Amino acid sequence: MQHALLIAEGNSAHVYLDDKKIYKRFKLPFSLDTAEHEAKKQQLAYASGLPVPVVYEVSEAEGYAALVMEYVPGLSLGQLVLSEPDRLSEYIDRSIQLQLAIHQIVPIEIESMVERLRSQIRKAPRLNEDEKRRLVTRMESFQFVSRLCHGDFHLHNLIQTETGVMIIDWMDASLGDAQADVCRTYLLYLENYPELAESYVSHYCEKTGTPRDEVLKWLPILAAARLSESVGPNYSDYLCALSTST
Repeated sequence: MQHALLIAEGNSAHVYLDDKKIYKRFKLPFSLDTAEHEAKKQQLAYASGLPVPVVYEVSEAEGYAALVMEYVPGLSLGQLVLSEPDRLSEYIDRSIQLQLAIHQIVPIEIESMVERLRSQIRKAPRLNEDEKRRLVTRMESFQFVSRLCHGDFHLHNLIQTETGVMIIDWMDASLGDAQADVCRTYLLYLENYPELAESYVSHYCEKTGTPRDEVLKWLPILAAARLSESVGPNYSDYLCALSTST
């Protein structure tokens, strides 16, 4: 990575381009286990026939773990929306088609969404033990058919290439309720793009015939889980309000 170009940065990693390969180098304290965990999820998605970049290897250098994968040139659907706002509805529909394709994948060997959310809720700051227990109990009462869920599905994780759209960033993938995955996308949009959030969930419910309440019943649970992530103080206040709203 001597001449690597930094092309993106997230909460957990820096992303570099070098020799037509992508190097996702994880920030400390993320370990080699984290990189291997994500690599396995992405490989499973690829093996299921989804449009996903090929994983080449997991490596470690100078104390940093890295996931090395195929470089897919192109712009994200999020970037395209910013330059072509009049095509927002088209890009939302395109993203929903891809999300539905993910949700067609039946159980595979991947972590449980319920277990993942339970752990996150228990670590959530600012919620007391009674609130956490209530949310976990409510989540465990939901009945659903387990499907592959991306967990971080939004327009900026969809790359438009010459041959189609590739789905990236599989770190948060799990096996769980498709409606929870849709609600997670809605929650991610709410932070900065509330109009997009409403348009997205409306499009999804209309396309699939899903009652809006079936999606949004997950909102307090997912908001509580998101509190365990790196979020700003103002957004943290908002998540707390959502978590305790019902």
